[in-house]
Amino acid sequence: MGRLQGPESLLHHGEKAPRSTEGTITVRIFEDAPIKLSRAETRSVGYINLTCAGVPQPRHEHHKCKRIANDLQGEVVVFDVDYRLAPEHPYPTAIEDCWAAVQWVRSRAIEFHLDLSRLAVGGASAGGHLAAVMAHLCRDYGYPLKLQLLIVPVVDMHSSFTADGKFDREITPYESYREMEHTVPLPAERMAYFHRQWLGVPRPEPSEDDWMISPISAPNFADLAPAIVWTAEMDPLRDEGAAYAKKLESAGVKVEHICVPGAPHTFSHHDAILEGGKLFKKQSIAALANALRDTGL
Repeated sequence: MGRLQGPESLLHHGEKAPRSTEGTITVRIFEDAPIKLSRAETRSVGYINLTCAGVPQPRHEHHKCKRIANDLQGEVVVFDVDYRLAPEHPYPTAIEDCWAAVQWVRSRAIEFHLDLSRLAVGGASAGGHLAAVMAHLCRDYGYPLKLQLLIVPVVDMHSSFTADGKFDREITPYESYREMEHTVPLPAERMAYFHRQWLGVPRPEPSEDDWMISPISAPNFADLAPAIVWTAEMDPLRDEGAAYAKKLESAGVKVEHICVPGAPHTFSHHDAILEGGKLFKKQSIAALANALRDTGL
């Protein structure tokens, strides 16, 4: 089984960030060796990474965060948000925690020598969903973002599932859900399970019109941060990711959509052996660097 390749020589530490409700969440910070700067100088951008929530995978995420910090040597601080998970903490807890983390990162800009005009947010799968929501909220609150990196994102939790959280191949508008209904590692029934754990059974009636559950139904896509949307050919989420990219493009948002041929949902975790994973490693780092250096996607 392939694994992410990440350097071991970077600083990695965790800090507690206050959340919207009582208590704290852990934000893991990955950065190059400290550079001696005056308090007022900025050296770097901030990349806020939102982990996939489906299966605990800190090692995968740590390698990814280390790689980003290493490849953009001294130019980026990576903040990995350990938000609370369902079913113990159902919707909207994860969104509230991630939004609290965004505000916490902004509040620590001087300490980490961050340029607040050069922040980016990204995540895979459920983390892609959260990153998309954060991009909308940052736009609404006037927080500049240079990039949203959406990797096999979950952006539509309504169209393919009944109110009691069952997958329905007759109602889904996405052909990829029918084509890949029984595919590994993310069959449709597993997505239905996540739906039930996150939203409850039945899902609350007010949630039917809640765009934060399904960002694809957000009322306004204008003026969102530039986006890179990664999808995988052998993934039930392929078509909803593509539809989200089209919505961004239709609203005038600069977007690049990359569909990796022959790849499963988890391709980004396997950049040592899968060609799609190697492509992701190369292009996502380059795109992040270009966006944060003001040279475009």
